[in-house]
Amino acid sequence: MDISGWRRPVLLTLTGMLAALAVGATGGDEGLSKPGDLWKRVTAAARARGNGEKVPVGVRAEENGKGMPVAALSVASEPRPGSPAPAFSLRGLDGHEYRAGGAREKPLLLNFWDASCPPCMEEAPDLARIYEIYKDRLDLYAVNVTFQDSRDEAAAFAAKNGYAFPVLLDEQGEATRLYRIRGLPTTFLIGKDGVIRDAFYLLDSEAWEAKIAKLLTD
Repeated sequence: MDISGWRRPVLLTLTGMLAALAVGATGGDEGLSKPGDLWKRVTAAARARGNGEKVPVGVRAEENGKGMPVAALSVASEPRPGSPAPAFSLRGLDGHEYRAGGAREKPLLLNFWDASCPPCMEEAPDLARIYEIYKDRLDLYAVNVTFQDSRDEAAAFAAKNGYAFPVLLDEQGEATRLYRIRGLPTTFLIGKDGVIRDAFYLLDSEAWEAKIAKLLTD
C-alpha cells in the first residue's frame, strides 16, 4: 500500500499546547512505518483525561480514498475488524438511551467525532447523506467525545450539519476508551451480528459508498 501521498496534518492538544505530529510512510502493506513511538504518545493522550489531555484530531486518510485502517495502528487487545464490537450504552442529545455491541436488527455505523475537529467538519456532509440514503437499512450513531468537547458544541454542530441520526454524548469517555480512539474522526462499521467489519479515519465520498455497500451485502 502506497501511502506516500497522504495529506496528514495531525494536531494533538496536550495540557493546552498544540504539537504537530508527522507520520512516516512505507511502501509495504504493513501500514505505518515504526508506528510504536508515535502512537504510544497518541494513545497516552487519549487515555490521559485526568491530566487535561485530549484525543488528537485531524488524522487524515489516503488521498486515493481507501482510508487508513485503524487495525494497522492497533495492538492485539484493541477493537479491530473481525472482533466483537465493545458494548456500551450512552444517552443522546434527544434524551434517549442508545446501545452498541451484540446482535442487532441492522448494521451499525459508529462514528467518533469532536465539534472542533476540521476533518470531522469535512466528513459531516457525507454522514448526513449516507443516513438519508440508507436509514432504512443502516443505523448510524455519531458519538461526540463530550468529555473533551461540550454538549452545546455538539448540539450546534449537529444542527448546522443537518444530523437526523442519533448524536450520542460520551461525557465520561467510556465509549472512547472502549474503542481505543486514537484520532478523530474514527468510524467503525459493525455487522448485524455485532462483529466489526471495518474501521477507518476520514474517507472521500466515493470510498464511503464502497464501504457502505460492502457492509450491507455482508
